[in-house]
Order: sequence, then structure tokens, then C-alpha cells
Amino acid sequence: MWEFHNSHGQSGNPSSILYTSTLKSLSSEDGNVPTHLYTYKNVMNGFSAVLSKSHLDQLANIPGHIATYPETFGHLHTTHTPTFLGLNKHAGLWPTGSFGSDMIIGIIDSGVWP
Repeated sequence: MWEFHNSHGQSGNPSSILYTSTLKSLSSEDGNVPTHLYTYKNVMNGFSAVLSKSHLDQLANIPGHIATYPETFGHLHTTHTPTFLGLNKHAGLWPTGSFGSDMIIGIIDSGVWP
């Protein structure tokens, strides 16, 4: 990652500065200002933000806008993990290790595939 400094003293990734500047250009008649949450720079370029419906409509009309996606939540699939991993409850490391008691392992798969 590299840093960019402009004449206004802003620093950071140039894409991030562009996105925050774009969000600042949106009018906020209701007093709610857009909030920049994250800049994506791997696999795709874009950003996540908290937007009102008015902000979303304004953003959709800016040249270069390709798509906007609402926040979605995935479903956890943990009920069949032992079967999926081929674990045997009568033999092997799983019963020897007390079936993983006092252990929590979490993996978050965003679903992004190159």
C-alpha cells in the first residue's frame, strides 16, 4: 500500500480520498451525513458506506457509478461440521481431544472468488 498526499494535507490511499470526497459532495437535507466505512482495494475497487435513500439516489447519478449493493447477512452453517470434516465420534483425535471442548474456531468466508 502506498500513501498519497495532496495540497490540502490529506493523506492515505488515493481511492479512499476519492470515495470520501465523493461522499462529502452528497447533499444532506435531513442532517444525516454519509459515513465512509471501508475502502476495498483487493479483487475489486469500491467502498462501503452508511447512506440514506437520498444519498443513494445522488450517488447512482454520479458518472462512473457502476453498482450499489445493500448490506446482506449470511447464515451460519455449523450443525453439520463434524460430518463434513469426516470426524468419527468413536475413534481418532476428535474423542481423544474431548470433542474440542473449550475451543471455538471461527472462519468467515465472504464468498468472494477471484
